[in-house]
Amino acid sequence: MHCRNCQHVLWNAPAPQPGAPRVCPECGTGYSVADYEFAPGKVEFHCPHCDQAYFGTSAKGHLEPSEFQCTACGGEVSMERCVLRPHGSMDSTQAMLEQPLPWLEGGNIFVRWWNMIGVGLKKSARVPAMIGNRDLFSESIGFLAFNTAISNIVTIMFGVGALVLAGVIAGGVGTGFTFGPGGWAATPGSTPHAIGLQLANFILIPVMMIAVSMLGALFASFAGAPHGLTFRRAFTIVSFASGGYALNLIPFCGGLLGLIFWAVGASTAIAAALPRGQATGPVILGLIGAMIGFVSTSAVAVALNFLLNM
Repeated sequence: MHCRNCQHVLWNAPAPQPGAPRVCPECGTGYSVADYEFAPGKVEFHCPHCDQAYFGTSAKGHLEPSEFQCTACGGEVSMERCVLRPHGSMDSTQAMLEQPLPWLEGGNIFVRWWNMIGVGLKKSARVPAMIGNRDLFSESIGFLAFNTAISNIVTIMFGVGALVLAGVIAGGVGTGFTFGPGGWAATPGSTPHAIGLQLANFILIPVMMIAVSMLGALFASFAGAPHGLTFRRAFTIVSFASGGYALNLIPFCGGLLGLIFWAVGASTAIAAALPRGQATGPVILGLIGAMIGFVSTSAVAVALNFLLNM
């Protein structure tokens, strides 16, 4: 349960005075308990007078009825004036009602992808709640691969266009084909060969970014494992929070923006999956792991490109 403006944790927030609105203690943004949906029976609503606990039993995990007299002290209990806590040792993600994850909804794949972009850019802190306790490891790989492939389409097409133009100026894009035992093929260093390498990025870049995400998730899990942040869960969160990478569609400056916004969104999502005060280590280690992975895979890509052009 986080403030939707600054992501401050709202569990255990003090009960407001009678007639006063609930506000985030960090940024002062007003909010209502009714705006949040909880797993039924998983959240304790504590009487503001005596701290007697009641459970939300409605479909949205709210109190039924929302106002009544406390059975312990006789004071007026209103859902909006209760102190809310996850039940027992349950973490905040488990206490929240699972929200729809757009990538898993039915319909056109591009619509589902676009809706996930919005989540990554504007609502990355909600990603852990959207995932809930489900194991969506393979689904997250699918989204990350699709997102990185589509997000690089402008860069790749710019590269192909430049190569075609250079080939035409140099004497024709067809130059550079030879016939051998395997049939017609582009020779190394030719325009068709270079275009083929550019188009191969539709596969190579997703593979590279999946590897980067896996290394970042592995590093994050080193510190987050005691709080339930396993490698699989960390990777799933980072992948579904990668919407910011779609800024790579912006020509020229989009590549850097995409990486920055992805890093911010993934860090926010990882922090939201952990108890308050326990996110610093996993976030920092995750970013370090991702940076090591990015540098390593970039070096491999450069070396591979050099060998293919020899």
